[in-house]
Amino acid sequence: MTTLSRITNFSGILDVDSTVKQLIKTESLKLDRIKQDKQITIWKQNAYRDIISRLSDLKLKYFNLTSSFNIMSKSGFQKGISTASIKGKNTDIVSVSGFNPMNSSMTIKSITQLATKDTWFGDTANLKGIKTTNINLNNIKNEGLSFILSINNNAKIIELSPDELTDVENISNLKDILNEKISYIFGSDYNNIIAETSSDQLIFDSKGNTLKMFSVPEKESLLDNMGIASGASNLDYKNKSIREIFGITNNDLINFSINGVIIETLKEDDTLDVFINKINNSNANVKLSYSEISDKFTLSSNKEGSSNNIIMNEESRNIFLKLGINGSHREEGKNAKLNIDGEDVVTDSNTLCINGLNITLNKLHNDPENPIKIETKIDTDTIIENVKNFVNDYNEIIKFLNEKFSEKRDYTITPLTDDQKKEMTENEIKLWEENAQKGLLANSTELRSLFNNLRNTFSSKVNGKSMMAYDIGITTSRNGTIELNESKLRTALETDYESTVYFLTNESDYKYEDSSNRIKRYNENGLFKKISDILEDNIRITRDSYNRKGILLELAGTKNDLSDTNNSLSRQINDYDKKIKTLNDYLMQKEIEYYNQFSTLDRILNQLYSQSLWITQVFGGNK
Repeated sequence: MTTLSRITNFSGILDVDSTVKQLIKTESLKLDRIKQDKQITIWKQNAYRDIISRLSDLKLKYFNLTSSFNIMSKSGFQKGISTASIKGKNTDIVSVSGFNPMNSSMTIKSITQLATKDTWFGDTANLKGIKTTNINLNNIKNEGLSFILSINNNAKIIELSPDELTDVENISNLKDILNEKISYIFGSDYNNIIAETSSDQLIFDSKGNTLKMFSVPEKESLLDNMGIASGASNLDYKNKSIREIFGITNNDLINFSINGVIIETLKEDDTLDVFINKINNSNANVKLSYSEISDKFTLSSNKEGSSNNIIMNEESRNIFLKLGINGSHREEGKNAKLNIDGEDVVTDSNTLCINGLNITLNKLHNDPENPIKIETKIDTDTIIENVKNFVNDYNEIIKFLNEKFSEKRDYTITPLTDDQKKEMTENEIKLWEENAQKGLLANSTELRSLFNNLRNTFSSKVNGKSMMAYDIGITTSRNGTIELNESKLRTALETDYESTVYFLTNESDYKYEDSSNRIKRYNENGLFKKISDILEDNIRITRDSYNRKGILLELAGTKNDLSDTNNSLSRQINDYDKKIKTLNDYLMQKEIEYYNQFSTLDRILNQLYSQSLWITQVFGGNK
């Protein structure tokens, strides 16, 4: 409430300010009570939101299919150790992953053939290298030879004088003397940089290295005599189009097809890398690669087995011929052949999925007397540890709820008014407000319902079957917390895994959203699925068919959701704000009225006092 500045107390008889403040203070008692009610509502909302946060953490950790701690579905209990061994010793002949407790073992007597991919190996493509053109041997002998050779950016001058070239009679002689010079300059490991081509030309190249040649300033003609342009590189092919490298035109690429897939995006202006990527990224299921080391192309199927062998049409065969792939060095795809549990198996992949297990064949094995035994054992330690962690986290929430239920509210300890806080220290205020917040949720019907619903799940059956929670070592205490008998749960998992997991995780055919069949869903759901539904009922951020969110969200809301402001307690807080504004406006108006009334009275009293003095002076003076 705003305090207005006024000039009062004209008479000195009436203390207008004190009188008005006292009257307003009496009127303000109702405002203080509303502010206290608002503060209690805010505290309640914060307390509910604390519980919502705890429940959300529990749900996110244990009732989320993507969580590694998930316990509400079968996948959360499919923890097992799958091994492959020969005579009790692990073997790397096969690799095993996956889990299926109902098919705990199988035997591989032999692996006589591994599946392979259809692979076409190309001949040398002659893409790499710095190639001479029209070597002028006479000029070289007369003028000498000088150029800069860079190997992986390490540049040195290679220079041969006419005297050093006296014995050069042919291209082969030139090659030898140049190799000797380069070896001397760069080291003996670089003694075969230059090779002779069938057309009496030279080619500069080094596997795994980048070569570049430059002319020496003022001696440019000496490199020109080699027919090499300054700046030439052994990797120049990378910047050229397939038309420049292989003479492939757009007409050649029409109807280019592999495995029945026409790759229409290929263009004659594509660089080699683009050309390769377009083929590999198509739906043809092949991989084309080029090796700078071998200077050869390889085309292979993406999948193993004879059924995935590569099929080319005439257009694609002609293109691959230009790349050096002619089919003369082809290894057709083969199928894997093995014997499992006495049955011969033929498969087009080295990875098999049998009885829920993924088996990868790594090596041949042909020793029936020493078969490979594949076994799956339930990892009860990991499962029980996860359930135990859930029990601990669940019990923390139940204990917290019990604390809230048992707190007694002291109605004499109310939220402090602004005037009261002015008379107290920060620690006194903190202690007072902590005590004032006790017992606010003691009579919460929503939390009591949540508590009872959770507790009742542990005494329920699943789909009418006889198994109960205590049969697998899960019992409840009087305060609602649960206890886990690890030994009993371990025995249940090892002796009756399917029934145990069914009891814990079975999901009803009735959907959660089907409100008309909630009872049937509850009866069919496994224990942890029941708990998941109860949590969903209370903290669900989605709306049901009645346009309602979870019970606790409808009541108190939660951050980062529309319910943050759209909930019952927030609406109450808004109502209190409206009442506070109305009362403040009323008190402001009342203060004005009081000041007007008492100021008028003060002036009247001042006039009477003045008249009294005049009368006293007049009549007193005559005497």
